[in-house]
Amino acid sequence: MFFWKARLTDSDELQFQFCSQLPDLGDWNKFEKVCEGNRQLREVTLKAIVSSLDLDDPAPAITILFPDED
Repeated sequence: MFFWKARLTDSDELQFQFCSQLPDLGDWNKFEKVCEGNRQLREVTLKAIVSSLDLDDPAPAITILFPDED
């Protein structure tokens, strides 16, 4: 899902959502909600940041994390 969303932006940071099938064990976090009315489908919101791999290595790297993480 990240790939399709990334193609539509020229920013180095973006948020995206996708539905994932997971058992409902009560372990939901604040970035998940019910997807399509089915409690076994979770709509998950994530953030992706594109930056250099390291100070010594300018190769691009993609980091995917929760929206409140840096």
